[in-house]
Amino acid sequence: MDAIRKIIQEEVSLIFEAFDMQNQKKSYVPTDAVAKIAGTALQAIEIAKKNGITPSSIDLKGNQGNGRQKAQQLAKKTSQSFAEMKRLKAFFDANLKKVEDERRSIGVIQQRKGTTDEMVKSNILLVWNLHGGDVCKKWVDLKLSDTHEQGNKKKERLRAVGGADTNNGMGVFKTIYDPSQQRINR
Repeated sequence: MDAIRKIIQEEVSLIFEAFDMQNQKKSYVPTDAVAKIAGTALQAIEIAKKNGITPSSIDLKGNQGNGRQKAQQLAKKTSQSFAEMKRLKAFFDANLKKVEDERRSIGVIQQRKGTTDEMVKSNILLVWNLHGGDVCKKWVDLKLSDTHEQGNKKKERLRAVGGADTNNGMGVFKTIYDPSQQRINR
């Protein structure tokens, strides 16, 4: 009976893994607003260079970690994979506080967010906007929460099929009769 349980557990794991693999096949096309912010950030680099300012966080040779390549992808509305979306979310989550503090310290008002004026004042704000800025953060959060919600619904349906909705664990395992598991009361 332990062998049967092991096989069932392996099959259930494969089913859940298959749902995660489906996410890997998904692609997300940036919105026009995201493309616009990324394009503006690329222009801000050029404006800063013309003014004799080389943003210290931007390697003008195109280092992958600087945001310039991401901005080029977003500006061209290049399809983003699930993994790229997760990396964008991680970037936004890790840097949100720094960006808010920077905006507060230099006095950026709501109407100036995502503008060239904001971007040339601060390397932090420039890099943020090279990754699509606030608009991209909202887009990524929305798309990933939708994907997460769809995955939860699939898992709930699988649990219901297995009987888990009756609060018996996976449910399927309770229906297997194993005489060796019987208690003998003496």
